[in-house]
Amino acid sequence: MKSIGLAIVLSMGLCVPGAFAHPDHTILELDDAVSEAKFYFIGLVENKTLSETWQNISPDMQRSEVQNIHGKRRWVFIYENPGESDPAKRTIKILMTPLGKFISFEYVSTSK
Repeated sequence: MKSIGLAIVLSMGLCVPGAFAHPDHTILELDDAVSEAKFYFIGLVENKTLSETWQNISPDMQRSEVQNIHGKRRWVFIYENPGESDPAKRTIKILMTPLGKFISFEYVSTSK
């Protein structure tokens, strides 16, 4: 009887292979990732997480790339704000999962 129950459970797992897939095996297309980054950037500005000077920065003005961070693929979007008076807060980096889920944002130190 136990072997029949085990067979049913195992066969159910075969019907849903995505449930066991590693989350970093797929990645959003660039256009979709850019749309998600814009959404998060606008949220940071509207929620006043970033200073008022960031309101003048277009959410379209970013650099993007996929990086391996601690062994995991991540979308990285970098925004620059030359109008920010604090040099330590002129550049931010938004990190997202390959599927576009927000992870964090951080200020990026730029030495010139």
